[in-house]
Amino acid sequence: MTVLFLSQNRLSYLAPVFDPWFSANGTHSHDVGLAENVSTADQWVTVMGCAERYRMCNPTTSSCTPWAGQEGLRDSVMHENIPGYGQAQLATASRLILAVTTCRTNTIVTSLGAGSLWANNLAFGNIAPGLPDNQWQTEVLGWFQTILSKLQADVLDFTSNPREKLGPLGNVTSPYDAKFSRGDPISLALQHQCENQLVQTQGEVQNFNFVGVLVLVCCSVALIVIDLALERLISLAYRCWGWWPTAKHARQADDKLHLLCMALGPREGHSWRLGHLEVPVIDGNVLFDMHNISEELGSYSSKTRSI
Repeated sequence: MTVLFLSQNRLSYLAPVFDPWFSANGTHSHDVGLAENVSTADQWVTVMGCAERYRMCNPTTSSCTPWAGQEGLRDSVMHENIPGYGQAQLATASRLILAVTTCRTNTIVTSLGAGSLWANNLAFGNIAPGLPDNQWQTEVLGWFQTILSKLQADVLDFTSNPREKLGPLGNVTSPYDAKFSRGDPISLALQHQCENQLVQTQGEVQNFNFVGVLVLVCCSVALIVIDLALERLISLAYRCWGWWPTAKHARQADDKLHLLCMALGPREGHSWRLGHLEVPVIDGNVLFDMHNISEELGSYSSKTRSI
């Protein structure tokens, strides 16, 4: 039950108001310098009481809880389970019941203050035009619509996951962690919903599968190792079998290092051989030096390096 008080001791209306909550039927009026006298409120303070009732239904069984307040709704759903919900449905219902506790008429009116009355939008200073006879219904409808919007926002807040509600490892925390034991089925269902919830953030936290990342890294490393070792392993196998393919000879002969080796030729009895990474090297200590240039053509000569 919500009781709302309306104080109108300073407000005047240009026309009589017969709305029961904003009543100013012309019994009290005064002159403010206009063509006609303005009407003032019949009572300085008027009172309106709003009874809020809730119910939840199960679309599968078409069974619903009786109309009741917040505590009655909580008992009907969480303790008696009149709709016959499963554990996942009970977990979802508990989130809705938790949101209902912050979506009440008095909460909305208190948080909005004077802006909670649509009639204030028509007032200019202390003077307002006449109001329709059902103005109180318009006000209550506005509060109800605001309550529904707030309820939807609270439910959406569970999926938007503000950063302050994330756990230390970036996981979504259950709003009922402190109210249920760890082994309680509802708590387990809530935790399961939280574990399956994606986190919307600005990049500080990212969801990923550690096993999948580990498999991807291991496969990438294996492919890199195979790529680096494959040619050496094939060359080793060729040498062990004593077979060297013609294509290998042709590719080797076209290589720049092998072309350079053939251009230099053997020096002073030293012969070329295939070294590490199939780079041609020459036995002994032979130094090649380009020092002879004839008609813009450089030529190589060799000399033995003394040790």
